[in-house]
Amino acid sequence: MAEPRKRKRKPAPLPHKKPGPKTIVGNMKKCNCDVHKGEFIPLSEFWVMKNGKRAGLPMSRCKDALQRQQGRIPGRSGYVPLSRFKFVFKELESRLGRTETCRRAGISINFWSRMDRGETKNIQKATMIRLITVLRDARAKEEVRHKDSIRHGAAKRGRQERVPTKRKDFNIWHGDSDNEAKRDYRKRNPEYEAKKYEKKKAARQAERTK
Repeated sequence: MAEPRKRKRKPAPLPHKKPGPKTIVGNMKKCNCDVHKGEFIPLSEFWVMKNGKRAGLPMSRCKDALQRQQGRIPGRSGYVPLSRFKFVFKELESRLGRTETCRRAGISINFWSRMDRGETKNIQKATMIRLITVLRDARAKEEVRHKDSIRHGAAKRGRQERVPTKRKDFNIWHGDSDNEAKRDYRKRNPEYEAKKYEKKKAARQAERTK
């Protein structure tokens, strides 16, 4: 005959622990990180659990402690709106050019294109800090590149940088882009120059007859 199965006994319940001191008092919470060491700080300095039994409750350590654990610098994480820093991009573009700015700051040139099209509205704090650092260094050195050196990529190719001496030598983006668009249109439409010349010739003859 088969031996009867032995039923497993449930383990005895653990004795109830005595309730400890309150960790949340009003809008303040106790932080167990290595910096605060049990001090009470505002609840806004804590992230909230999203899953599990403690969903909706604040974590035991503050945001700065968790960021340090992940290797990030506290205060430099998160995003900021691009609308507040458009002047940084415009000045860097006129001083250094887009490609050289992206190379020095370590960002993608595609990000700049998405920003122009309005597809990106925010930027990481760490990236913005790098861009501001590049602008601060360029201002301190009074660095302004020639527009031809920017187009030729002289900094990357090891060519000698040209020194801007006239207003036309600076990289004024809007004026340059308009001129380039007109130049391309004239190349693609040679009849445009002929019509323009005929209009000027007719205007001169009209002035002479007066």
